[in-house]
Amino acid sequence: MDKVYDDTNTAVVYKPRESEQLLSTGKVNIDGEETRILILKTTLPDGTVIRDVYTKDGTLFENEDNGNNNPLFSGPFKHLRLAFWLKKNERYGSFLSGVVEPPRDAPKKQEPPAESKAVVDDDIPF
Repeated sequence: MDKVYDDTNTAVVYKPRESEQLLSTGKVNIDGEETRILILKTTLPDGTVIRDVYTKDGTLFENEDNGNNNPLFSGPFKHLRLAFWLKKNERYGSFLSGVVEPPRDAPKKQEPPAESKAVVDDDIPF
């Protein structure tokens, strides 16, 4: 039976392909809300040239201590935390492998207290 790889809550980043070129960065204002954008020019296999628009969804900070298996980069991403480690393999060379997880300062979900059951023992002499 074939194994199915579950890539839920993971991330991977490679060097840009030869067919990709960062054209520009800037900002867009929609209904008074401003966000950063970038435009990536890509040549598709059939020769069609497209320009994809990407919005800023997070910020990565370089970690000062990346020993003890700490990530090289991490930071907020949407309402979560994104963390990346530098990996290498023969097929892709160097790339960033990451995880998406709850923010470190997020409160832990608390389980509701278990129902307490009173112990009734009529044989106690007081």
